[in-house]
Amino acid sequence: MSEMLDLLLSSFDDLFSAEEQQQEQKLKRVQKIPMTRLEPFQNHPFKISQDKEINRLCWSMKEYGVLFPLMTRSAKEAAHNRMELLTRQMAKAQGMTEERKADCQMEWVGRMNNIRSAAKEIIREELIFA
Repeated sequence: MSEMLDLLLSSFDDLFSAEEQQQEQKLKRVQKIPMTRLEPFQNHPFKISQDKEINRLCWSMKEYGVLFPLMTRSAKEAAHNRMELLTRQMAKAQGMTEERKADCQMEWVGRMNNIRSAAKEIIREELIFA
């Protein structure tokens, strides 16, 4: 008599991919999260005014629900992205280029440290203390 065995085997990718890749693949997917876990981004550059259009949108959402999924990101990811953007912008504004780095390494390191510190303060103010 032959019996069927139900074996769960790991895929090739699971066996031979790095742990980081596996974790990243798990994160990049659609997830349903409760609305109570969402927090407003107080200083978001796009402003919504309280007018007829927003009232119509609110009525529609109450009546029919949300028809399109919303995309959010974690506060940690938002802070990381904002840090990269601010650092690039501030470094460019202060002339901190690769050429400058090659010419005056110590000055470049000092200024970049100051830029990163300033960017961290801005992020704390915008994302955390807002």
